[in-house]
Amino acid sequence: MAYQTTYNGWCDYDKVELADEEDATPPVKVHQSWRNKGSARAAVNNKVETDDQECIRVDAISSPPTPSPQSGRRKTSEGLIIPALLRNQQQRHKRFDDDDDKQEDEEVAEDKDEEEEEEEEDEEVESMEEEVVAADPEVKEEAPVASTLDAPVWNFIQRSTEVDDIWAETRTDEVAGIKSMWEDIEDYDMLGDNEEEELLGRDDDVLCYNLMDALEDEDVEFGGWRTLKVELGTEWVEGYTGPCLKGNAVTREFVLEMVEHFRGQNTIHGRYAWQIVDTAMELLQEEKTLVDLKVLEGRNITVCGDVHGQFYDLLNIFKINGWPSETNPYVFNGDFVDRGSFSVEVVLTLLAFKCAFPQSMTLIRGNHESQVMNMMYGFHSEAIAKYGMHLAHRFRRLFCHLPLAACLNHKVLVMHGGLFSRDGVTLNDLRAVQRVREPPDEGIMAELLWSDPMAAMGRQPNIRGIGVSFGPDVTQNFLQQNGLSLLVRSHEVKEEGYEVMHGGKLVTIFSAPNYCDRMDNKGALIRFGADMVPNFTSFEAVPHPNAPSYAHPAIFY
Repeated sequence: MAYQTTYNGWCDYDKVELADEEDATPPVKVHQSWRNKGSARAAVNNKVETDDQECIRVDAISSPPTPSPQSGRRKTSEGLIIPALLRNQQQRHKRFDDDDDKQEDEEVAEDKDEEEEEEEEDEEVESMEEEVVAADPEVKEEAPVASTLDAPVWNFIQRSTEVDDIWAETRTDEVAGIKSMWEDIEDYDMLGDNEEEELLGRDDDVLCYNLMDALEDEDVEFGGWRTLKVELGTEWVEGYTGPCLKGNAVTREFVLEMVEHFRGQNTIHGRYAWQIVDTAMELLQEEKTLVDLKVLEGRNITVCGDVHGQFYDLLNIFKINGWPSETNPYVFNGDFVDRGSFSVEVVLTLLAFKCAFPQSMTLIRGNHESQVMNMMYGFHSEAIAKYGMHLAHRFRRLFCHLPLAACLNHKVLVMHGGLFSRDGVTLNDLRAVQRVREPPDEGIMAELLWSDPMAAMGRQPNIRGIGVSFGPDVTQNFLQQNGLSLLVRSHEVKEEGYEVMHGGKLVTIFSAPNYCDRMDNKGALIRFGADMVPNFTSFEAVPHPNAPSYAHPAIFY
């Protein structure tokens, strides 16, 4: 019996049994799509019976050979008849099916052996525990401690079994979520003015729109920071050796110890990071969108601008001006995070001082306290790398509760960006802004975060694409209408760390010296007494350890 080789252009060669060994017909290219209907190269029209043999008819074969008269093969007007093809293919498929069944049986046997080994190991562990308890009646059985999930991310964190199982399920979706985040940014639900009015008074979480809200409903997925276990270590026992809280209150002593721990490029236990964030968010939820601050006679208050993750320069500020305390209050005017590689340390330090001294640490939202900016400029990735996905999203929700402005002694208004695209905006309009959301692209909230001053009169479109550029006349009209004497804003790098504009009515303050390690600018802070006269202090950058950039690769500075 002779064989004829057929080839379908994609699959392996097949052997097709010919009807006669003496057939001298050259090889025929036959498309195997007779098993997959609809192919463009050849299609099975029907199945016919010829010479008591089961055959199939194949059409559209390029350059069909002329059949030999001795072969008994006959050419029809519809196509070429290939006898016995179906029978041979069925036998071939049966052989493959048998091999698949054999391989599947072997895999099932292997899985069964593995399960039996695991069961034997579990039984051995249980028997050992029973022997320990029987030997020492005072030993009490403890709840099992979950293994650390993703050790490079969660340094020394050991959680309860229930929480670990929940987080393990969501970790599998993180990579896909991050990859699709850029495609979904345009789908963020930004509330318009009418929607703001309709949603006033509703639960804050209703206003926090985001494509990943389902992942971060901690009331369901996460039992709270109290469920996180702290397994302490010593010189001889591996475990957590950082600062620990004695009780549930964040104290000054703990904060100072935490700062020194951060200085050595260490992370605190996840339990304490969660506790700081959750405690601070409870405090921020009680604050107004516009915070009114009173500076008494003989007291001072310090206003700082952008810090942008420059943790070691933040410590230098405290070295120059003193640690936050009840007698040394601070206002940090937004942009605590992004660009710098120690943004998590910066924001945890500021939030911890907020927990320790709620009335002496005021934190105002900047344009970088938003998820879109955090995704681009590094904070989101840094938070995931140091404390995990869930806490990274918790930071995002906390940012939505930050106030948008502060007013000192009813004379000085502090906001991150600047003024507005229309006249007539009052302080009551600022108080009425619903801030618990991701920043919109226009309106009062967007302009508070994004606008910039300019030397020319009037208003112009902002080169940033959001907010406006406003002149000295706009500043003067706003101050006069609201009974104010000075605007303090941040948002821009200044060579000396600050700049006075608009006839002394507007001050820009920037507290990140040598911004992004390349601008060679100074940082600055402002101290106000009860008379609201600004006193400026400039300072140089301090050395910091080398650390990787967490910003998106397309961001250069």
